[in-house]
Amino acid sequence: MIRKNKHILIPLTIIGAILIYCWIVFLTTDFAATWKQYLGLTFFLVIVGSFFKKFIATSIVATGIFLFLGTFNLLAITPSIEVVGIRFS
Repeated sequence: MIRKNKHILIPLTIIGAILIYCWIVFLTTDFAATWKQYLGLTFFLVIVGSFFKKFIATSIVATGIFLFLGTFNLLAITPSIEVVGIRFS
């Protein structure tokens, strides 16, 4: 089963490694996690759970939604969050 659907394991492994780094930074430095980091960790655990419960199509779609939300700063998988804005007047 996993051998057949191993293409989803590549992005999940990369995201998991980034999240592990993120939470190691939180545990070893003065950085504090915000709700965006907690949301990112929770959503990732749901994706991994759906993968191992054999909902492969659901986990692929959920991974895409996860990356989309991360792109638009609605959840975070990195220790620091920077927001840049441009205003035209």
